[in-house]
Amino acid sequence: MKTDRTFGAPEPGKAYRSREGAYLLAVQDGLLAVADTPSGWFLPGGGTDPGESHEACICRECLEELGCPARAGQYMGCADGYLGQTDFGPIHAIQFYYTGALGTKSQEPIEPDHTFIWVPVEEAAQKMKLEMQRWAVQKLLEKTGQTGEQWDLYTQDRVLTGEPPCRRAATIWWYISGSAIQRGSSSSPSAGRTGPPSPFCGNAQAARW
Repeated sequence: MKTDRTFGAPEPGKAYRSREGAYLLAVQDGLLAVADTPSGWFLPGGGTDPGESHEACICRECLEELGCPARAGQYMGCADGYLGQTDFGPIHAIQFYYTGALGTKSQEPIEPDHTFIWVPVEEAAQKMKLEMQRWAVQKLLEKTGQTGEQWDLYTQDRVLTGEPPCRRAATIWWYISGSAIQRGSSSSPSAGRTGPPSPFCGNAQAARW
């Protein structure tokens, strides 16, 4: 499939397995939610299970990694890259990125080597472990052109009003300094599914809509 950006190239002699994943860009007060691991910083998210939507994947992975319910919002883009050394062997990673929000911690993470931290967005754009995720954070900075506080206002307004996640081709209303600015949205690769009844996906089962 064609992605927005490809990082690296396959090494000769290695058999790469394609792995699709979905990842969350959640900003609050100018800080980005990050999973801090012994290997470095990663965006919350991970590989999709068979038949799982991107939104459901984000909900499940955020509970597993961070212990927090999540809400996926606007589709931001897709990148792929070739990772020669992973726990799964050589991987051709195809990653889809979404803005969204995290709820209050509701359980202990089941991945003990993942620590939930908030870091400045600009710093994350330089220090994420994977180049494709640094690209995704930089894309967020370029697309919004706003401060973290304004992104937070946008995200909180969408969650508190119960507005459905924006994963279909539709108009996105960005709430900035108390006024709405109309902007066009991208159509999500997971379009066409009905969202859950609550603002956040509270558990992995409920997330599989």
